[in-house]
Amino acid sequence: MKTSYRLLAAITVSTALLFACEKNQDLTPAVGNAQKSAIQTHTDLSSDESLKNISPDKVLAVGCEIYSLVLAGNSGTPHIGGLDSYLVNVDMVTGNTTAASQIMIGAVAVKSVTGITKAPTSATTPPTIFGVTGINSNFPGRLLKINPATGAAVNVGPTMIGNNQIYLQDIEYCLANNRYYAIVEGTNRIVSSLNGLSWVNVPTVIPTSVQLNGLTFRTVGNITRVWVIAGAGNTFCGANFGNMWELALNGTLISTNNYNAANVLWTNKELGLDFNANTGCVPRNFVVGSAMGILSNNLTLCPALPTLIGAGQIKPTYDYAKK
Repeated sequence: MKTSYRLLAAITVSTALLFACEKNQDLTPAVGNAQKSAIQTHTDLSSDESLKNISPDKVLAVGCEIYSLVLAGNSGTPHIGGLDSYLVNVDMVTGNTTAASQIMIGAVAVKSVTGITKAPTSATTPPTIFGVTGINSNFPGRLLKINPATGAAVNVGPTMIGNNQIYLQDIEYCLANNRYYAIVEGTNRIVSSLNGLSWVNVPTVIPTSVQLNGLTFRTVGNITRVWVIAGAGNTFCGANFGNMWELALNGTLISTNNYNAANVLWTNKELGLDFNANTGCVPRNFVVGSAMGILSNNLTLCPALPTLIGAGQIKPTYDYAKK
């Protein structure tokens, strides 16, 4: 079934953290930190006719669009179960959407997908999208291979550290070192993997009290950093929300920041984080999507306020994947 619809603006919360690569050891959080003066409603989609599977000619992201992960309702971390999962095309200039497909394994709807990323070597149209699921999914702790044109998914296998299954969110692929990175759901932990199935811990300075909610990469020149965000926080830039950490790929802390949200609803316990430099679309840096149905972007971090994108039209957004 073909359909197109207007996506409502969601806030983008930015979190920053860099990962050390290929270290199989426990995280040793320490509150660290060189402070850096820098920048910074529940929507039931289960019966939304604009979020049904459609034909491939409408679901391919083009121009300024990227794929976003939309769930049928907002939640905290870990994600609650029973949320229908969709891939949606989002125009990052306007917040509009062009198409959506529900993520399915056979005839079974996959509930509560927690992260998506584009496959690194995908030259196909549409590209392959990889997704991960959390502890409360009906396919918990799994790596999925998804065709965004149809939503059809394959259960690749369990996500593991050694012999222990782990539950991930916000998976992203890093071109700088050809590794996947993700957040262990509901924790401060970052992990990395060569294949998306076998993971190792990445040592960081993120405090154990923090629940990370979004992860992205930022490349300036030939230097790539990992950024992570915790949806609620106000320690770095005063009464703002959205603590962020920037780290080098070797795990060194580069900076601590805030995504300056004037309203706590703009950053909550579930959100997606994306970074885009100045493209042909629009100058922007950190784009934050929220389970509360808000999308925003910031060219700078605190004290600058973010700009709302497509205000009032974004559906609950949990993660992004480049087209």
